[in-house]
Amino acid sequence: MTWYLKSLACCCLVAASYNAFAQNTNVSEYYYSGYRIDYSEVDRLINEVRGGKKSDVAINAQKQFQIGLTFEYGKGVQVDYKEAFFWYKKSAELDNPSAQFALARMFEEGKGVAKDLKQAANWYEKSADQGALEAQYNLALMYALGEGVKQDLTKAYAWYEKAAQAGYVKAQHNLALQLAKGEGVTVDFVRAHMWLTLAMTLDKSQENSQKSLLLLESHMSPEQMEQSKMMVKAWLALQPPNIVSAK
Repeated sequence: MTWYLKSLACCCLVAASYNAFAQNTNVSEYYYSGYRIDYSEVDRLINEVRGGKKSDVAINAQKQFQIGLTFEYGKGVQVDYKEAFFWYKKSAELDNPSAQFALARMFEEGKGVAKDLKQAANWYEKSADQGALEAQYNLALMYALGEGVKQDLTKAYAWYEKAAQAGYVKAQHNLALQLAKGEGVTVDFVRAHMWLTLAMTLDKSQENSQKSLLLLESHMSPEQMEQSKMMVKAWLALQPPNIVSAK
């Protein structure tokens, strides 16, 4: 059993690399997919925001976020992280969850602002509270590793679970590892097996989940694996056909 848990711990370290944004190379496609920006019109967007009605909070917040994206990624303008940070912050303060996530990431990476993990955790939580899956996952990582917040495996588990229940594959994998190791929760091999199986089902490229699943199955009875199988079917039956799966 000790060997098994140590093996799982190794998989966990591979899966839980702290720099969550670098780990998610498609984040701009996944998290920002709802924003179709004409990067050549950034000046127009800036003028619209400056001349917009204060009552148009949601519209202004979205435009400010779009401007931040153009400056961060240098689409149609020169890359300027300080300018990107400025616009993300304005949008985030208007409660835009995408901007809150982007602002947290800037604080985490020290892009356009001094690196500040406490601020990163603060803005990730604001975004996570609004249902942003990647923010929930990143916040869980911070609690798991004690980065920017006091280490709290129970809170890490809770945030992983929120994202996992919504179909976020990486959260499902890390949630399973906590269940298998009893970190912040009672050891439960059946539920750990369920979440690893779901991670593999939603994203077949999850090699870490596959390795962890094989290790876990070597310590489970056929009855336990059958119970997990039934739980997987029940979970999938309740999900919408377009369940989000972030690779």
